Amino acid sequence: MSTMTVKDNDYNYTDELNYKYKPGLYAGFLHEFKYINPVSIETGIAFSMKGYKVKDDKQVNGKTATLKVSVNLYYIELPLNLKISNNVEGVKFFFIAGPYIGAAFMGDVKAELTYDGKTEKEDKDITIGMDNDKDMKVFDFGFNFGFGLDFKDVQLSLNYSLGLSNVTYVSKNGYSTSNRLFTFTAGIPLRMFRY
Repeated sequence: MSTMTVKDNDYNYTDELNYKYKPGLYAGFLHEFKYINPVSIETGIAFSMKGYKVKDDKQVNGKTATLKVSVNLYYIELPLNLKISNNVEGVKFFFIAGPYIGAAFMGDVKAELTYDGKTEKEDKDITIGMDNDKDMKVFDFGFNFGFGLDFKDVQLSLNYSLGLSNVTYVSKNGYSTSNRLFTFTAGIPLRMFRY
């Protein structure tokens, strides 16, 4: 589930426009390097869908106008997490924390306006690049936090990613846009490859 924090020195647009979390896919491969028990280093590569959605109703000439917007961004991410594990009465649990860097490679905006019984739709690709004439920057970085349970044959974890970078080129009046992401993951450990 993802959303974005959009704000400047005067407003928090995320709150003003009531940005919603949107579901998405998070999938990849992680490898755990044992360090000193109970500490290990976890890294890998992941595909991550980010963005947000908005639904806003306004009264126009006595009729309701409904605007729906969905922003979708697609990233390849490289996390580097410190992992601390413990075993209590046969149940192994763990905590992770560490930075990530992501590279956006595609994005789109879908908008739908309904008014007076008529609906208009518009789809637009988001331009991504290293030049400031693009809609979004390529790179995103931030910090991961999470915890989970290890049932030997499967690991379940709940994680939060806090984006720390402004992923747009707009910066006037302190304007910034940053990613937020909650993930619930189920993983199958390939223990034969662990060190």
